[in-house]
Amino acid sequence: MDDLFFETELRKRKLDSIMKEIKIQKKFFGEGDCISELTKDVLKDLDEILFYYFGKEFEEKRREFEELDMEDEVDEIDDKVFKMCEDFINEFTDEQLLKMYNNCSFTELEQKYMLNASISNKWKGISCYGNALRYAITEVLIRRKIIDTFGGSKLNSFNEIIERKLDRSRFRDTIQLYSTLFSQNPFGEKLESELQENLDKRVNEDFNFAINCGGYALKVDRCINPNYQDSFNKTVSGIINTFPFVRLIGDTKLQDDEYLVIYRAPKGKNTGHHFIRVDSDGQVREKDASGSPRIFNGWGNLDNNDIEEAVFAVKKDHKMFGYESEECVIKEGLNFEESVEEAIQ
Repeated sequence: MDDLFFETELRKRKLDSIMKEIKIQKKFFGEGDCISELTKDVLKDLDEILFYYFGKEFEEKRREFEELDMEDEVDEIDDKVFKMCEDFINEFTDEQLLKMYNNCSFTELEQKYMLNASISNKWKGISCYGNALRYAITEVLIRRKIIDTFGGSKLNSFNEIIERKLDRSRFRDTIQLYSTLFSQNPFGEKLESELQENLDKRVNEDFNFAINCGGYALKVDRCINPNYQDSFNKTVSGIINTFPFVRLIGDTKLQDDEYLVIYRAPKGKNTGHHFIRVDSDGQVREKDASGSPRIFNGWGNLDNNDIEEAVFAVKKDHKMFGYESEECVIKEGLNFEESVEEAIQ
C-alpha cells in the first residue's frame, strides 16, 4: 500500500462529503427556508432600476404634465409605475421561487457558480452563515426571470440605467451587483480558477480538522487524544488496547507489513504529547494539531532528555476510515510492564 494512501483517500472522502452536503442543501432549497426573505438582499434597490425602465413608457407624457404644473397627473403616472415595479418584485414569493427552481435546467456555468458560493460560503465576497448557496441560486433565478420577462436584449437597457441614472455613492453595492448580474458574463472570468481554489481550500480545511498528530501517524480518520491526566505508561498501554493493529515494537523486528510510529511526551507533564510516523519510503512525517502534514523537522520542545518515548509497530493494512469519535478515545489497557512483555513474546 502506498505510504500516502491514507491522506489521499481521506481527502477524496472529504471532497465526497462536501459534494453530498451541497446536494442536500440544493435538494431542500425552499422548503421552509423563507427564500423570499433572502431575495430581499439580492433584490435590493431593483425597484429603483425598474422605476426608470417602466417609466420610459410614460416619460414624454410625464414631462408634459410637469411643464403644465399638473402635479396630480404626474403623481398618478408615478403611482402607476411604482405599482408595475411592485407587481414584478412581488412575484418572487417562496412558492414562485421554488417553482422556478424545480423547473429550471441550470447551465454548467450556473452550477459552477452556485457550487463556488456553497464551498466558499460567501456571496459577493460576504460571509453568509450557511446561506451563500441559496443567495447564489436566488440570484441565478432572478436573472432568469428578468430575461424571461423582458428578453435578453433588454439587459443593455438595464445597464444603461445603472450607468446613467443611479447615484454612484448612494447605490454603490447595487451598481456592483446588477452591473454584474446584467452582464454577458455574470459569473466572472475567473470562476473556474476560483472554484478550484476554494474547493482545494475547503477540502484541506476539512482534512486538517479531522485528524491531529495521532490520527495522522496511526492513520485513522479521527483525532487521537491521550488523556493528559494519565501516566505515560498508562497512555501507551491504552493505545495498544484501543487499536488492535498497534503493538509495542520492544526487542522484536519491524515486519514488512508494518511501519513505525514514535510517541513522545514530557516527563511529569500533561501537555506536549506528539506522534510521528516513519514511512517505507524513508520519510518521517508529522502533523501538528489542525495544521497541514509535513516532513518531520525535529521534536521541538520534546527534543531533549526530559522525555518519555515509545516506539510502535503499526500494521499497514488496517481499518483507517469510518471511526466514530468514541472509538478513538484511549481505553484503559494493561499495565505498561504487561504490555511490553506481551509485545516481546
